[in-house]
Amino acid sequence: MDGDKPAAGEAGHFWRPSTRLNRLVERVLRVFPERPLRQAELELLQHRSIDAFAQLGASRDALERVVTDTEWQMSPGRAPSDAWGGEVLRRADGPPYVVLYRDSALTRLPGRWLFRAASQLTVDHMFGHLYEYHCGAEDWGEEVATRWQFRALRQRGGVVNNATAAVMALTSRFHKQIPLSNYG
Repeated sequence: MDGDKPAAGEAGHFWRPSTRLNRLVERVLRVFPERPLRQAELELLQHRSIDAFAQLGASRDALERVVTDTEWQMSPGRAPSDAWGGEVLRRADGPPYVVLYRDSALTRLPGRWLFRAASQLTVDHMFGHLYEYHCGAEDWGEEVATRWQFRALRQRGGVVNNATAAVMALTSRFHKQIPLSNYG
């Protein structure tokens, strides 16, 4: 392993260059109660991701495999401080899987609307990783996932989605050191 970056085929999470932002958000949101993501909500979010990605030209077959050929776990535990609400984890000898944490910054967001919007962002991000994986891409890391996440927001359109896309790109620039050119 090179620093925190798993080598090809090595199990673990994707390299995260900075977790300061996540820790700050986690501390602020700790005062709010958990609001777990339910299976029915997850399925709706997955379908919204499939629709948005397909409208962007993604293969429906690969998108369906993101759901049917990927294990999506709902963990009862607390998220690591460097995971917003969930993460795609790599196995050394098998397909990746998703863990969504019951106790996380995501599940402590106040207000139903904010929780739902942030949950969609989270699922879109997971889809970005997994879509590329199921297409056989060598690179299905953070830059690729945030690019798909950004494109899905822009595709859905509207002031809120477009503003969220801009904020996401800027925070990813500083939080994950992903260049703004990634979204162009």
